[in-house]
Amino acid sequence: MLAIAKKPVALTGREIRSIRHYLNMSVHKFAVELGVSHVAILHWESEDRKMNADTEIHMRLYLLNYLEVTDKEFRRTYNQFDRKNISCRRIASTPLEIDAEKIAC
Repeated sequence: MLAIAKKPVALTGREIRSIRHYLNMSVHKFAVELGVSHVAILHWESEDRKMNADTEIHMRLYLLNYLEVTDKEFRRTYNQFDRKNISCRRIASTPLEIDAEKIAC
């Protein structure tokens, strides 16, 4: 779990679900801890939607606290979080098809 908490890029839905199961939390309890709705958790785990970087950092810090890492380790990990990398998501692109005849003047 420590490796997941320190991962330099955004977490996958499977990793989010693994964290929740590791913490032995229901979707509802996990949502309460993160200050979001249980529906948001379901969306993240199924990868229908991505969580914002601040929420992901909060979740990682919660996990580090749960793992009882040393204060030095906690601070070092926090300082290594790069919001830009965590918030950078790959979004599947769909090619745009334009029918030129339909839009011709």
